This record gives sequence, C-alpha cells and structure tokens, in this order.
Amino acid sequence: MNTNATSTNATSTTLAAAIAGSRSAQCASIMSLVTTLRGATRLAPGEKRGGLKVTVGNDTVRDTLVAGRSYRSLKGKDGVILADLAANPDRLDAMVADGHMAWSGRGAKAVQIAVTRADFDLALAEMIASTDKSIAGTNTSTTDHVYEPLLVDGKALKGYRVYVGPADDSIKPASAPGTIYVQGLRVGRKVITAAQYAKPASKSGGKAVAKKVITRLLPSRRYVSYCLEAGSDFILNLGSDAVTASDAAGITVDPTVVATLLSDVAA
Repeated sequence: MNTNATSTNATSTTLAAAIAGSRSAQCASIMSLVTTLRGATRLAPGEKRGGLKVTVGNDTVRDTLVAGRSYRSLKGKDGVILADLAANPDRLDAMVADGHMAWSGRGAKAVQIAVTRADFDLALAEMIASTDKSIAGTNTSTTDHVYEPLLVDGKALKGYRVYVGPADDSIKPASAPGTIYVQGLRVGRKVITAAQYAKPASKSGGKAVAKKVITRLLPSRRYVSYCLEAGSDFILNLGSDAVTASDAAGITVDPTVVATLLSDVAA
C-alpha cells in the first residue's frame, strides 16, 4: 500500500496516504474501526442530584462501515420514505396498534403511557420539516460548514472529511483543525469491552418514542461518524483488511447488504 502523499488537507499525512492507498483495493468501500465510544455523564447508581457522576455507555467497539457519499443524499432517501408515510396514514395506525409505550412526568412520579396517533402525527410532521431543511442545506443543527472533503494529492476521498474549524468564535471545535473523520453506514457492531456503567434506558415521551419508531425505516439510521484524531486510541482497517478483521470479530460483511447500502447512498 502506498503511504506517500505529496499533499493533503489533513494534519496526519501518513493516515491520509494510507486511506488513499486502500482506495484501489478490493472492497475499498468497506472500513472497520475499533474505538471507545464517548458515552455520556450521568449520576452514579444510587447518587442523588449533585452527587458523584460517572461516564455511562463508553463501550469499546468494532464498527464495520460502508463509505457514504453524503449525509444530504441519505436525507433525500429519508424524505421519500417520510412523504410516503404522510400519504398513507394507515401505516401510522399500524404503528400505534403495535402498542409502543412512553413516559409522562419526571423522576419517581413518571408513569408509563401508550404512544398515541397524535404523537406519531406530530413526530412525522417535525421529521419531515427537519429533513426538508437538511436537504436544502438550511438545517442549523448540521455541521457541514466546519468540514471539507479529505483531499490527497488533489483527489477527494469518499467517506472521509477533515475538520477545518468553527465558522465563528461561539462554536467550540470538536478537535484540532486538520483532523480526519470517517463516516459511513454501519453494517455491524461487536462490543469488545462493555462499559463499567451501561447507559440507562431512556424515559422518553410519546413524540420522542414515535420518532424512534419511524427512524427505524430510514436509511440515515445507519449513519455514523468517528474522529480519527492523532494520538487517540483507535484501530482502522481498510478495504479487504476490514473484511478480514470483521470476520474475525464475528461481523458478517454480506455482499448483498453492502450493495443495498451503496444504493442507499448513491448520488
């Protein structure tokens, strides 16, 4: 594999060149990453408000991905599916009939309630509005403005981008400018080391639960993005090496599934 690059917009020339070298390999769209999830900060078990906090959900995992072309193209696919749901309300009725449960209230006073058709209607309307904004590039929750495609010797590499810094001083950088991020659609995951504290089950309201149910139908549900920051603890396998590493971990890279995912992200 060629690991010599004459120019790149990434800080790590070695990593950028290794990624570029894999693009000519068989199964070049496959990548597999071992990383520790960031998790979230929560009160430790048994602690009350203001007490000791711990990190939950920071499992070490191997994720196998298919390189994606763009998040916006995925949202375009989402938009078609959401519009079809809106045009066929009987499908929402079927979701309600499945008997999904949510929570109402906070803390010890929270009680379980059934997710209603009104919850699904509101969830769908908000998801359609947000997806339309993403497709148009006007969704303020997106971060596209602080990234650019990873370039090696003038060529943009699909599935990778480089953090270039915040657009203004009010936005804190997620990592140093020049850091490479890998992105794609997840094929499978293997937990290598489970977190000491598992992420607790969410006590979501009706609308939030409805959104989760609808999201299961969307191509973008598989979208993941990971930071490959120099000095951080990660292992990245590329191309045919990613397939071998995935097989060894018990993650099946099914060619039919890969072909389907590639069609989902086709421009």
